[in-house]
Amino acid sequence: MKQPQNQQNSFNRASNAIVLASVLVLSACSSTSSTPTITELPVHRIDQQCRNQAQSVQQSASDTANGAQFNYAAELYLRCIPHGAMLDWSEADKQDGMQMMALATLNFVKGGQVKKAKTTLADMRSRFHGRDLYLSDFTSFTDTLTALIEGPKLSVSELAALNISRTVRDEIERQQYWLSH
Repeated sequence: MKQPQNQQNSFNRASNAIVLASVLVLSACSSTSSTPTITELPVHRIDQQCRNQAQSVQQSASDTANGAQFNYAAELYLRCIPHGAMLDWSEADKQDGMQMMALATLNFVKGGQVKKAKTTLADMRSRFHGRDLYLSDFTSFTDTLTALIEGPKLSVSELAALNISRTVRDEIERQQYWLSH
């Protein structure tokens, strides 16, 4: 009869140990109000180190007027922006993303990669759904790049509808005149 009681005591001790271990594990997992949760931590969507590298390459390209470096800087800018949905991006990250896509587009134009510039501009329009950047003279970045990329193909009315500077408009019109005469 002593043996079943010993088995009962062993079972009780084992179950008490399991309960105690469970309580300790669960209490260690509970969070307090002073510990930030993952959703409270700031999330940076743009790789700043990558951006700095792209800016350095762009500066070098400007200093040396090297088309290959402009193209490399453009590719770097695009790599700094994560792909996928931007629904949870902050306004600052969206602005940074737009600026880097704009810089990539400009660098492709400077590097002679007009098709890539056109593709990047279209991607920027689709990713940022009608948002635009404005230049210092309050003209539209996307309209200006459209004029530069599509210039000879634009009709007079299409060109007139674009929010571009008078200088760009005059140059496109001059180019269209000489291409047609």
